[in-house]
Amino acid sequence: MTEDRLAQLFPPGAALCVATPDLYDAPLTAAEAGWMADAVEARRREFAAGRACARQALARLGVSDAGLGRSPDRSPIWPAGVVGSISHSRGFCVAVAARQRDVAALGMDVETAGPLEAGVEAMVCSAGELDALADQAGPLRSAGSKLLFCGKEALYKAYYPRHRTFLGFHDVEMAVDAVDECSGTLRARLVGPSLPGDDFIAALRIAWRLDAERVYCGASLEA
Repeated sequence: MTEDRLAQLFPPGAALCVATPDLYDAPLTAAEAGWMADAVEARRREFAAGRACARQALARLGVSDAGLGRSPDRSPIWPAGVVGSISHSRGFCVAVAARQRDVAALGMDVETAGPLEAGVEAMVCSAGELDALADQAGPLRSAGSKLLFCGKEALYKAYYPRHRTFLGFHDVEMAVDAVDECSGTLRARLVGPSLPGDDFIAALRIAWRLDAERVYCGASLEA
């Protein structure tokens, strides 16, 4: 999937970067090297690619020499006035960022293509969601549960920085709207009790694409 096509998951104002092979060998800052001191080589290279993608996305916004911190939950801390998201999936890495004056929230997730394992489906999808997926045809019929997993992960990445509240998979219910067999949007609503952010979730735009290798989801809220 090209950068241009992936960028269409997000509103104007968002900058997206897909890692090229050289970015997996990008140098780390002293702080980043410390965080990765005990990581295996594959994880270190994946982390390097994610951080390099994030810096390139920030540079495309005109935000240069901006360090990315790391919160206690290991999620990136973006520069003031910026929202962003990083995702990895077996040799594929992408980062997206935007200024908050243009985009209020961002989340992205990428997963390998193919259905979830049967035991995992029930952990991710409600009975109602699975029933609705059974009515789909073509690639969506086989990849539908993975799409919902990917969509819920992207939603959470947009939701958590604002609400600082954990969401389980069954706290959110999603429905698939298809433009064609390989692209469309997801509608989401909170179904878990006493959770903040009903209006936020309802206002999120969650766009998706499929190709032969992966599922891609982007969640965003325009400012």
